Amino acid sequence: MTGRAIDADFPATNSALFVEDRLRKATLAGLILLNVFDVVLHVAIDRAEPIRITGNTLIILAAAFSIFSTSISNGRRAVAVGLIGYVGLNAWFVLQSGIGPVGVGLIAITSAISGIYLLRARSD
Repeated sequence: MTGRAIDADFPATNSALFVEDRLRKATLAGLILLNVFDVVLHVAIDRAEPIRITGNTLIILAAAFSIFSTSISNGRRAVAVGLIGYVGLNAWFVLQSGIGPVGVGLIAITSAISGIYLLRARSD
């Protein structure tokens, strides 16, 4: 047996698309981990701010939806809506209470990763 019948049943995937899909999912997984870390940090230092945690939850849900979505455009829309909610809630919190440098950094990193994801997903 030469293996040709097996190869015909399982055609080779386009490796560039495979890598791009894995990179997209890894980026979203990193976004989820960053925001889970942010929530855990809030709770650990006894500063569980509901507005910020709601923002984290929005971006976590949006990224998770995007990972499991069969449509890149639907996933992109979910991340865009999640990012708008995340930035809006965090801006509201900052205007009400102010924020320290760690919070600014986490918000900036989440916003930057989400924005870069949206720009890359748009070109697909």
